[in-house]
Amino acid sequence: MVNLGLIGLGSQGLEHLEASAFSKKAKITMVCDSNPNTLIKVKEARPDILTFSSIEEMLPNKGALNGLVLSLPHHQYGPIWAAIESFHLPVLKEKPLGRNLAEAMQFFSIFSKPGVFLKTAIQRRYHPSYSFLANRIKSGGEPSRIMEVMATLHLGKKDNHSGWRGDPIKSGGGALLDCGYHLVDLVTSFTGQMELISANLWCDGKPATNQMIEDQATLYAKAGNCWIFIEIRKDGEMKNGNIQKKEEIYLRTTDGEYKADRTGVWLDGKRLMNCDKGWIDTMPKQLDEFADDIENKRVDYFAIWEQTPVMRVIESAYALARESFPTGVVNNG
Repeated sequence: MVNLGLIGLGSQGLEHLEASAFSKKAKITMVCDSNPNTLIKVKEARPDILTFSSIEEMLPNKGALNGLVLSLPHHQYGPIWAAIESFHLPVLKEKPLGRNLAEAMQFFSIFSKPGVFLKTAIQRRYHPSYSFLANRIKSGGEPSRIMEVMATLHLGKKDNHSGWRGDPIKSGGGALLDCGYHLVDLVTSFTGQMELISANLWCDGKPATNQMIEDQATLYAKAGNCWIFIEIRKDGEMKNGNIQKKEEIYLRTTDGEYKADRTGVWLDGKRLMNCDKGWIDTMPKQLDEFADDIENKRVDYFAIWEQTPVMRVIESAYALARESFPTGVVNNG
C-alpha cells in the first residue's frame, strides 16, 4: 500500500480523501489545510489520519510518505513549489497543469529529476463510460476512424464569478481553463493533438474583456481529417425555470455514431453499456494508477507530457479570441 499526503481540503481534496477509502493501492495517511475547522472535521471522521495546518509542519514527516496529492486553488501553487520540491516525492496535481503554459512548464521543470514526477489529475478520461468508449474505438482489428467530434459540458451553476475563481489573476481563466480543460483533455485522448481553428469566449452573453472571467467558450479544431467542436458553459440552458446540466460527447466514426455521457455509451442509438454517473469508480482508479507508478518506479513521460498539448490548445484559444475581439478576453497569465 502506497502512503500519500493530501495538501488542500477544498471540495476536490475531500473527494480525493473519500476516494482513497476505495483505492486498492493508495492510502491517504496525512492531510494539510490552513482551515482549522476543516482539519477538526477530518480528524473526527478519520482519527487514523495525521493533520497539519501548514506544509512546513508536514515536511518533517515526509519519510512516512510515498507521494503527494495537491488540490489547491490555482494561484496558491507558485509560492509553495519550493516546499513541495523539498518532499522529493512524486506528485499528483489537480488540473489545470498551470494557469498558463509558462507556469505549467515551470512546474514540470521542477519535477524533471530522478525519483520524482508530476502528473495531472483528470477524472473524466477515467470514468467508466469514457474508458469503455476509448477501448471500443481502439479494440478489434483496425481502430475506428473518427471523422467528427462534438463535446459539450454545461455545469448548471448560477453564480459564475464568485471567490478566487472570479479573479482573472488568481484563476488564470474561466470556463475554458476550468471545466473546459476536461473536455480538451478528453477529446485529445480520442483524437490526438488537435489544431485549433477558432475560439470564442463570452461573459454574461458578451465577448469577455481582459477584466472578465468567461462563463462560456466554444472551440473549433481539427485533428487530421477529424473535425472537432467543443462547447463549455458554467451555467446551462433554461428549462422550466431551472438551469440544466449537460455533459455528452458524440463521435462520428467509420463504425457509426457513438454517444457517451456519464451514464453510458450508445452506438447508433443502441445502448452498449450503462454505469453510475458519479466518481465512485473513477477517482480511486486514478489513485491506483498513481500508486502503481510509484511502486514500480514507472514514469510514463508520454502520459505526463501529453498535458502540455492541452495547455497549448487552451493558450492558443485565448490568443485567438483576443484576435477576434481586440477589446480583449480574460488575461490568461
